Amino acid sequence: MKLSFFTLSVLVFLLTSCGHQKKAKEVATNFFKAVKITDQERMAEFYPEVISLDNYLKSDSIVFNEVLELDSNKYSVSVFSKYTNGFGKVSEHEICLYTRPKDMNNPSAGYTIYDSKGLLDLSESSIYKYAKRKGLIEGTDYTDLFYAKRMSIAQDTLVDEVLKFEKFLRENVGITDWEWEISDYTSAAHGRAIVKNHSKYSIPNLRYTVRFFKKDGTEITQYKNRVSYDDINPYGMESFTFYTSYVGNAAQTASIKLEFDNDFLINTVLNGDFD
Repeated sequence: MKLSFFTLSVLVFLLTSCGHQKKAKEVATNFFKAVKITDQERMAEFYPEVISLDNYLKSDSIVFNEVLELDSNKYSVSVFSKYTNGFGKVSEHEICLYTRPKDMNNPSAGYTIYDSKGLLDLSESSIYKYAKRKGLIEGTDYTDLFYAKRMSIAQDTLVDEVLKFEKFLRENVGITDWEWEISDYTSAAHGRAIVKNHSKYSIPNLRYTVRFFKKDGTEITQYKNRVSYDDINPYGMESFTFYTSYVGNAAQTASIKLEFDNDFLINTVLNGDFD
């Protein structure tokens, strides 16, 4: 029995389509094999942009859900992923990988992953929450690379705001009185100082650095320590003393600088307590 040209065309299309679907599932399988052993270099071979995902979901095994044709030989590959952590807790997630031919003119040469949905772990991401608060992300139905790009913008914004917050603190938290001297016999240096906090913030883990210099401005040594193990209260003050066993007879001048805790700076901005 002879087949019509139309029937032959349909058969060729179906066979070709099945072949492309197979390539799409193949790249998804290989990608999750790399995820299972946490081989990030291998993961990037199948999904080059995965390096921009700061925190991806781990996976022990997958079950294919569906493969849908999109356009231009592109396919979305949906899987159910399962992972058991070291404490025996099992988590399951639906993850979708978006695939396309490595060479759009030659789909049979193999497929690559160009985006995903549900692979990026946002559950404990403070940057994600910060980006939403800043209006950089509205809604929830986006691909992972969209989130990654918006969170990258949020990180740049965060750096700028942290620097502004640190500048604010330097203008409002400072050392009002300090003095130091060198022992005539041991070349040890000791001194005292007072920190005043003119801000509304309670300052934790406040540290200081004292630098000692020769007459020509050459630095001899440094001494670092905490102002106090307690927080510096809002609009409060704290006195402290310091002692370092040797700075040399050549020490002529000294400077002192406060150092604010990085976690305090970042978390204050992330939580929206400084805008």
